[in-house]
Order: sequence, then structure tokens, then C-alpha cells
Amino acid sequence: MLQLGNYADNAFALAWSPDGEYLASAGSHVVRLWEAKTGRLIQRYEGYESGLKGLAWSPDGTALAWWSEGNAIEIWDMSFLVE
Repeated sequence: MLQLGNYADNAFALAWSPDGEYLASAGSHVVRLWEAKTGRLIQRYEGYESGLKGLAWSPDGTALAWWSEGNAIEIWDMSFLVE
């Protein structure tokens, strides 16, 4: 079993990248991107007023979308992860 850092926030959603290399987690006000093999935190996206509710990767792994209680949807470029 691999523990992903010291997670002080609730995790409301998890999503594996299509290649299984990364795991995205959504807490109350932050999205975290983890390297699955090592549990290393790669990136944090913070500052959301509304609670985050869900995550979804694009089929090719180049984008990650998340949505919040306020029905806002953000799509982030993750192409830096794909070689």
C-alpha cells in the first residue's frame, strides 16, 4: 500500500490517468496530482471557493477536468506528463 503524503484535507474524488502513472485527487479546495509509483506530489491547484466534486482525465491523458459545487468546470493542460 502506498500513502500519498500527509493528506490533511478530505478527498472527494480520485481519478487515475489513462496510463496509470498518475493519480489526481480533489479535496475541499485543492486538486493534487500524484506520481502513482512513488506517491510524490507533483502539482497542487489551489484557491477554489466552492468544494470540488469530481475529476476526469481526457482519454489521451493530456487534459484533466474538475468541477465544483458552483457547477464551474476547469480543464487543465496535462500534456507535460505525456512523453
